[in-house]
Amino acid sequence: MTYLDDLLRELLRMNGRTPAPAGPLAPPQGGDNSRGLLSFPTPTGLAPTQTPPPALPDRNTDWSGAQGQYAANDEGIIPGRVKQVMSPRGQGMLREPGREGPFREFAYLDPARNPTIGFGHKIRPEDEQYLRAHQGPMDRRMGDALFTQDLQTAEDAVRRNLRNPNELSQNQFDALVSLVFNIGAGAFARSRLPTQLNARDYAAAGDEFLQFNRAGGRARGGLNDRRRLERNLFLNGVYPP
Repeated sequence: MTYLDDLLRELLRMNGRTPAPAGPLAPPQGGDNSRGLLSFPTPTGLAPTQTPPPALPDRNTDWSGAQGQYAANDEGIIPGRVKQVMSPRGQGMLREPGREGPFREFAYLDPARNPTIGFGHKIRPEDEQYLRAHQGPMDRRMGDALFTQDLQTAEDAVRRNLRNPNELSQNQFDALVSLVFNIGAGAFARSRLPTQLNARDYAAAGDEFLQFNRAGGRARGGLNDRRRLERNLFLNGVYPP
């Protein structure tokens, strides 16, 4: 059994679903997760050979001129080599309470029973070294770094699955990235959305957002609300207040 399995068992136990594991995880004082379970190191606490995921520099600078899209390029501003990224308003959506935010400094279970921390970061096997080495609340800087890493993964998934991603307006791109950030790159790639978007059937693609409203085997009211907001942003360009 892996350390991540032990973490899941302990979080389930805190939610009253399973007995405590016999492994190395001890519940925080008080027997709940209000005082924290396991977390990640701050950037200053990393070993010399370890570095946190870097934030993308100048990602909110509008570099693409006529198209008016937010774009970034790690190599600098090179015409024709920029790539569209999520706008600041779109990123704000992901940090709002009821979506991926607010920031959660301690591990918890999301509705699909995935161990999660920070701004909706799903704890993965490759995070195990951090979990083993550090306990207590996650540093906000590490949370921001993980958010940037997860955001870039979602942006890359949208671009990778579309033949002409630069044809998307900023609000369409932001809505898709918000969806992928929540459901994952694999679920997006397997869905009907890439086919609909590549066929420029934007009305059907907008309605397809509403299909992703289930977690843990049942429909969730919070996901229904989120999908409606993303659909409205995709079709009508309306950002949530």
